[in-house]
Amino acid sequence: MWGERGGIPIHQDEELGDNDEQGMLLSQSVPSSTITRNNNSIADFLETFPVSYQQARAATTIHFIPLVKAASSNSGLRSLNRGFKTPDPSSLTSRQVLRDNDPLRSGRISPGRISPKSALDLKTLKKNYGGVQPESHSSQWRASPKSFSTKSQSTTPPAGTLTVTQSTFSLINILLGVGILTIPYSLVVVGSWQIAVLFIIVPFSLATATTSILIGQILSAHPGSPSFTSLTFKAYGPAMSLVVSVLLYFELFSCLSIFITAMADHLHGLHDDIDLSTWHFIVVGVLLPNIFIFDSPSSLSRLSAIGTTASLLIVFSVVLYPILYDVDPPPITAKTTVSGFSTSLGLAAYCFSGHAILPSIYSSLENKRTFPAVVASSYIVVLIAMAAVGGAGLLSFGSEVKDQVTLSMGAGRPDSYWIKALGGVMVVTTFSKFFLTLYPLVLGVSEVLTGLGRRGSDKAIALSMLTGSYVFATAVPGFGALCSLVGLVCTMAISLIAPALLHLKLVETGWMGKIVDVIIILGGAVAMIFGTWQVVLEQF
Repeated sequence: MWGERGGIPIHQDEELGDNDEQGMLLSQSVPSSTITRNNNSIADFLETFPVSYQQARAATTIHFIPLVKAASSNSGLRSLNRGFKTPDPSSLTSRQVLRDNDPLRSGRISPGRISPKSALDLKTLKKNYGGVQPESHSSQWRASPKSFSTKSQSTTPPAGTLTVTQSTFSLINILLGVGILTIPYSLVVVGSWQIAVLFIIVPFSLATATTSILIGQILSAHPGSPSFTSLTFKAYGPAMSLVVSVLLYFELFSCLSIFITAMADHLHGLHDDIDLSTWHFIVVGVLLPNIFIFDSPSSLSRLSAIGTTASLLIVFSVVLYPILYDVDPPPITAKTTVSGFSTSLGLAAYCFSGHAILPSIYSSLENKRTFPAVVASSYIVVLIAMAAVGGAGLLSFGSEVKDQVTLSMGAGRPDSYWIKALGGVMVVTTFSKFFLTLYPLVLGVSEVLTGLGRRGSDKAIALSMLTGSYVFATAVPGFGALCSLVGLVCTMAISLIAPALLHLKLVETGWMGKIVDVIIILGGAVAMIFGTWQVVLEQF
């Protein structure tokens, strides 16, 4: 029989009391894969999978958001070495283990459910469990003691202490990705920039801003379920939780292909004497040895800072282009078609992905009531940036703009050292984003293998993801098509449909709130199905 404690399903015959330390010690002594097999419950595995997604993405894409949750009388010790997983401490599971030779001295404890008594009794923990290193958690892709130095931790404020400004910047950092470079193309491909703005960008931004606020309401009502998958498990069970997990990781995998394509495109723009397919292969060859370098949060946090700075530089460069150079763009001549509308919708959707990280931002806020203000201010800034990039792209290149406006800049001014440097910056930022995306993907696959009682080399998993993303990148014709498909499939599901479904099930609202949820669900489903179908027909 399964019951519930603190919003997390637990086995009813699992007692917490004076023997907590003994049970915890047993969980440390047995490999987690063996324990998982003994549990013999797929539902138990799915309830916590994917542990790694939110943790790894929060630790790498929001480099100044807390990697830890402060210990308190209500929360106990939180995960330090793997990010934001914060299950209710009143339950105990043998799936989680202490790791590293001295977890208290190093300040890192694997995510797990531990009793309040054992969590707060630091002396007992250090005496009984120091030096235990489970066999199944020894991978370098799991954060090692060297990955989280004291210096890096000291610059990271604890959860629940970030201001509105800091959290707003975090959300802007997530939303302002390489997708913003496709905005000028999305305004052109639909046949009319007015149609794109009035019927695609503005409505979709309002819809995703609404679902962002819905996520805050869900988390407020269910604080014991701090991730998308745990909320989905609570609302719709293990099957739907598995679907959401697959979509989350498919989005990451697709983004790897997008970054490979972007790097190859810009390198081809700098040296067009080498054909594009060769550049794809060269990019993979450059990425391959770096798998062994960027394999920990400490190294990836540096890439995150580089990627953020480069993204801002690219946006400013695009805006300055029509100001610095005399431009005479040709008018938009494309006709408005269903496939063009679908492509534009997918590109806009891709720009507003990132809702799976919102629980981390919500948990980091000092005042949770300010979450709607964080969402509103972030979206205003992002829409201003999108308007600036889209307007500059149209003024500079008109109907001839490419699916990445920076490629049009390189073709328009091939002898400009500034433009050449900008192409190099694009290569650097997509390089950094590749490994920031690869990290949580590798952790997720490793987590699945561990849950199934198998062991796999994280480097081998990373290599397989690199190879698969290369094949996918060369199979889909073009950057714009890749972004559009990811936006129509993954962003529609995760950023639009899923929050409304969860809100409809988990939050008590009036009839007006239910109507809004249903409208978002139906609209997202229609756009996802028919939009994807049209883009596939157009591209293949």
